[in-house]
Amino acid sequence: MKKYMLLFVTILLMSVSVPAQENWNSFKSEMGKFSIDFSGGVSVSERITKKATTYKTTFTADSLNIMVSSSKHIKSLDGKDDLLNVSVDSFIKSIKGSFISKKHIEYDGVKGIYAVMSLQDGTVLVEYKVYNKGYYQYQLVAYAEKNLYNQKSADRYFDSFKIID
Repeated sequence: MKKYMLLFVTILLMSVSVPAQENWNSFKSEMGKFSIDFSGGVSVSERITKKATTYKTTFTADSLNIMVSSSKHIKSLDGKDDLLNVSVDSFIKSIKGSFISKKHIEYDGVKGIYAVMSLQDGTVLVEYKVYNKGYYQYQLVAYAEKNLYNQKSADRYFDSFKIID
């Protein structure tokens, strides 16, 4: 029994120390016009419709899931701040979530909205940011089970986001 307890404690300590030692890399999407730091696995996709081309990148590290997408529209989004609300409202409706908070933000002179949401009866926490600049709309999402949500890692992802001109 003591062997199992010692093994359990060793594995637990290793699992706690590994996230702190993770290597962070920078991902740059030339077509999507953004860059972001990440750790863990990466998946990239592209979707083309009549109205926009969307470049989506997803990252997974530990229990935290990150999604960054940029959609290049055929018309400029400048001055169309109402589309920020449309984006947030469509997103929360699609995930069947509820708002915890929502506020207007600004990134490097670009207007946006930041929302915190919950879903699955409050067991999953979601942070969502959306910005419009020129022909592009940028969406950043971080989510995980509420009790496993790593705010420090989420902040690092969000803070590393850059729009490329």
